[in-house]
Amino acid sequence: ILADPTRRAVAARQLVAAEAEIEARNLAPNPEALAAMRAIRASGRRVVITSDMYLPGWAMRRIVAEMGFAPLVDCLFVSADHGVTKHGGGLFPIVAKAIGLAPAAILHVGDNWHSDVIQARAAGLHALHYHNADWRMAEHRMARHAARPRSDHLAQDQMRRDYAVASPVPLTDLDAIIDQVIGPAAGLFVADLLMAAARRQSSDLFFLTRDGTIFHDIAKAARARLPGVFGPGPRLRILATSRATGVLLKAAGLTPDQMIANTTYLMQGEFSLARLFALFDLTTADFADCAPKIRARIAAGLTEISGEPFRVLTRDATFRRVLKRALIRKRAGVEAYLEQHGLFTATRPILADIGYSGTWAKQLSPLLESRAAKGQPIAECEFRFFASNRHFDGNLPALHAALEMVPGFLLDHRDGACLAASLNFAWLEPFLVDPGLGVLTGFSGGAMPQPVFDAPGHTPDQLAVLNARRARIINRAVAMIDDLFRHEGDLYTLRDIVRARMVALAQHPRPAEVRAMNRLTHQRGMKSLSHQPLARPFYPNRLAAKLIDLRANDFWVQGCLSLSGLRFLGPLIAHLPRFAKITGQEPAR
Repeated sequence: ILADPTRRAVAARQLVAAEAEIEARNLAPNPEALAAMRAIRASGRRVVITSDMYLPGWAMRRIVAEMGFAPLVDCLFVSADHGVTKHGGGLFPIVAKAIGLAPAAILHVGDNWHSDVIQARAAGLHALHYHNADWRMAEHRMARHAARPRSDHLAQDQMRRDYAVASPVPLTDLDAIIDQVIGPAAGLFVADLLMAAARRQSSDLFFLTRDGTIFHDIAKAARARLPGVFGPGPRLRILATSRATGVLLKAAGLTPDQMIANTTYLMQGEFSLARLFALFDLTTADFADCAPKIRARIAAGLTEISGEPFRVLTRDATFRRVLKRALIRKRAGVEAYLEQHGLFTATRPILADIGYSGTWAKQLSPLLESRAAKGQPIAECEFRFFASNRHFDGNLPALHAALEMVPGFLLDHRDGACLAASLNFAWLEPFLVDPGLGVLTGFSGGAMPQPVFDAPGHTPDQLAVLNARRARIINRAVAMIDDLFRHEGDLYTLRDIVRARMVALAQHPRPAEVRAMNRLTHQRGMKSLSHQPLARPFYPNRLAAKLIDLRANDFWVQGCLSLSGLRFLGPLIAHLPRFAKITGQEPAR
């Protein structure tokens, strides 16, 4: 598949290193062999290891060292290095010549009668057949047990126990939710990310703020824990993005109505000129070239909660020209930031996040189109999501051809079982959002623009709790990745097991689980919240309570409903206060 011999050699070495790592983590040293080798060394004799193995000598030495044999071994001879085997008899003369002894001065011990005894004696060595009847019987018993057919249910129960994930019992505290669901799910997602980056030969793996930074920390820790599995791999980088700043990438091409719609959506409230200025990072100084009459209208309009002042201003050609010039200047700052971080020059980069549903990619597309038209470099980007909270097929026609969208790895809204869990998205987000960052408000000016975040608004005590919770998630996720290479298992089977537990937790939380999740203190989405109940004890026949829960937890749910065949629920959610009166519950603001 790889035509370049240098790249082919690098890929081969990475595969060998990964297999050696897996072998080392799944083997156990024979205590009888360790004791015998110590006695041989104590008597002043040398210990030499011979092996018929397709892995090269450097990989076998890695395994020997992991097993604790390295201090006891003088030499190691592997058939893969010499092109001959013990089974064929050709390796023994090479060993005798290399260690400088006559074959008759060497005792060869092994458990294969043909390779280790018959062929060794044929080459002039003394040979001893090693046989442990108890171990052989245990191996046969295990083989017979493994050969028995097991139902999928029993097999999945065994995997839950092996990996300590997705316990079906109620998860009564946050630590249990993290250890059984959130941490393992994050670990599975990052393992899939790193393997996807290796398959694509990506030069960079970008993690999008603020939810994606925890995956960056997990990937960095996993690479340090398992260097033989993941190797150096792509560069792990954090990219500051948000819907609100992303809208600047296409703002210059928006009509006034589109600017009003974007402001209403992204600022989560009724339109006003002040909110439009805040969204597009505008100030009155940007309109210094306008006539005094226009500047006076701007100043008056900033105090009104209405779209009319903006509509009146857009009738003026000078205002429209100055506004477009200001927006192009703001877009240039975002573009400079992305360029500075290597997004456009990366080789097949992957962009990872908790779940963007395509919005930022759609905002990025006009910029890529503009750069391509100017002959500037662009990259073939792949977006990968932990979860997806609304159907993004409608966004796909608006995407640039260089952008590819991969549905959510853990929660995929196209799966009916995941749909409600994907809609009720906000129960998941507080576990992953970076507690040290507030909302991204823009980028600093200058040659090296930097992202500007609001203060997160947590007290020192709250921040300490959030950071401790984040550390627990990272450690549990890395342990999960480590376990993937210690036990026999399947990434996608485990994904399905963990996903089913996540769906159950989101759709039908037990009362104790509701109480646990409602203790979360967090910031969420585009709003800064010190605390918000994430789950309510509702039942299938309580439609009003469900609608309140959806509106309170996810502002973007109306888009989900429109594209998931539940459009008729949109008007009900739009008039949510009436349902609040019916149920006696007040919706979150």
